[in-house]
Amino acid sequence: MGTAIILTSMSAKENINFVQIDSIILSALAVWDRRNMSVWQSKAMDVISNIFPMIKITPESLNISPSDNLNMLESLRDAALYINETRLDSIYGHTNLMDQTLEASNYQRKPLLVFYGAKDDLAPKFYTCKMLSKLPQKNPKRWRFVFYPNGYSLLFRDLDRSVVIRNIKAWSISKETIIP
Repeated sequence: MGTAIILTSMSAKENINFVQIDSIILSALAVWDRRNMSVWQSKAMDVISNIFPMIKITPESLNISPSDNLNMLESLRDAALYINETRLDSIYGHTNLMDQTLEASNYQRKPLLVFYGAKDDLAPKFYTCKMLSKLPQKNPKRWRFVFYPNGYSLLFRDLDRSVVIRNIKAWSISKETIIP
């Protein structure tokens, strides 16, 4: 959900910049939108989330693995403030926000560092590629894409997180840094 909030709030479409920041780092790119969903997916979400909004789903119920760090996942399940179950009406609202995200990708003016893990079950590759294709192409040096072949959705908590953190440090020092 963070990607949707950040890209829509930082969009220069309206020439309004409420947030004064230098650059943006995106990971776990939740950028689905209804225009790219099948009709049955979109309609099923509309109907089910309105009839049964209180139904909760978990990553386990969807056979999703957000990380290879099983100890961390177990700790999160036990953490009092971590949301382990998400209501369908919340997912519906999130999807409403994501409807705006792909369009907002066209209007990004801040330097972006975009991370994606090949084993990310939460952010399908098709939608991630769609978002990347919509980023401004006039100045591609304004954004960088880093692909992690062993990465999952929770890259910052995966077992190989030190590589991600090292890349963030390098990019923070210089936006021209070449990241492998």
